[in-house]
Amino acid sequence: MQGTSANGIGVQGIGNADGQFGVQGVDTSNSGGVGVNGTSQNGTGVSGVTEANGLFGVWGQDTSGGGGIAVNGTSANGTGVLGVMHGGHGAGVSGVDNSPAVGGGFGVQGTSTNGIGVQGIGNADGQFGVQGVDTSNSGGVGVNGTSQNGTGVGGVTEANGFFGVWGQDTSGGGGVGVNGTSLHGTGVQGTTVTDNKSGVAGVDTSPDGGVGVNGSSNKGTGVLATSAAGTALSVVGKVSFSRSGVATVAAGVTSVTVSLGGVSASSLVLATLQQLHSRFILGDVLVAAAVPGTNTFTIYLNQAPTVPLKVAWFVIGWT
Repeated sequence: MQGTSANGIGVQGIGNADGQFGVQGVDTSNSGGVGVNGTSQNGTGVSGVTEANGLFGVWGQDTSGGGGIAVNGTSANGTGVLGVMHGGHGAGVSGVDNSPAVGGGFGVQGTSTNGIGVQGIGNADGQFGVQGVDTSNSGGVGVNGTSQNGTGVGGVTEANGFFGVWGQDTSGGGGVGVNGTSLHGTGVQGTTVTDNKSGVAGVDTSPDGGVGVNGSSNKGTGVLATSAAGTALSVVGKVSFSRSGVATVAAGVTSVTVSLGGVSASSLVLATLQQLHSRFILGDVLVAAAVPGTNTFTIYLNQAPTVPLKVAWFVIGWT
């Protein structure tokens, strides 16, 4: 059947029964053809419009056993499938996966040989070009990016003061804004090519004070600072070391032993008096030595003081 119209509709079908079709095309060919085909030289090949809430302008269903495609859009030089939303809380394109299998399928999948698989553009302030929401009970992933030979997720910004990749934790008990995990490499890496800027910057704005950057390791180095031609570590402000403290040499004795886990015979122990002694003014009472042992070190004076003397110590190097 063929319908032609100069100014109207070539073929129109009206279905008045629930669950039936205004127009139905069935392909029974052995090699597979097309049930309904729409072609236009200057307009739209197939157009679907619905005025019913919760239903679809165009609806495709795949009932094949091996899995096919419910709706396929192909374009030689333009857009394969275009979805436009004019309402307040809808979606231009919505994909829903209801598969019962463990691991599920894809709500929306985009594939490109030489370009972009899926692209989202947001023109409203404070909104997103692409948004992924996870509503699973045990927690899943809102947006996942995987690459076999490149970058899993890439973020680029051209706006000053903003972020290429931004992560925010809004949990009540405290989570992680951005997490990077690597099986064989670096979890999180930051690189800058601008002088006097930071590859990685950590800023704490909590009212009672937190930690800008935290590095921890069970058996390795928590934070490693290296520089080939510059300064490996620069500190502005107060500094605190857990392997430092003050020991008191009692009056009448010449030494004090401090217990500190991890000290070995190869550790370096620095010690200096923290108060004057009457004999020190004459140059008599001095720190003679600081000798490390196993989980302890001993500070020796050259002679016994007449009053207790405080000695500050600092240990460098570990087992």
